[in-house]
Amino acid sequence: MSIQSQSALRQIPWRRSVSAARKAMQRLLREESGQDLIEYALIATVIGLGTLVGVHGAANTIINMILQVGTAFTNDV
Repeated sequence: MSIQSQSALRQIPWRRSVSAARKAMQRLLREESGQDLIEYALIATVIGLGTLVGVHGAANTIINMILQVGTAFTNDV
């Protein structure tokens, strides 16, 4: 490769951006400062989904009980 083509490759902007992205990924893998926040967010999400499923199941049970009471009143009248 000639000296001119080597200097042309050094001036390609994407090389700098790839290098910057590589450094950012290495820094991201080393740092643990945001790890606790992510764990708390995942725990809150799991608790929220569990609550949603539980409330949905309880709502169906309550609706069925009210319908049974209404049917019993209707049949007794």
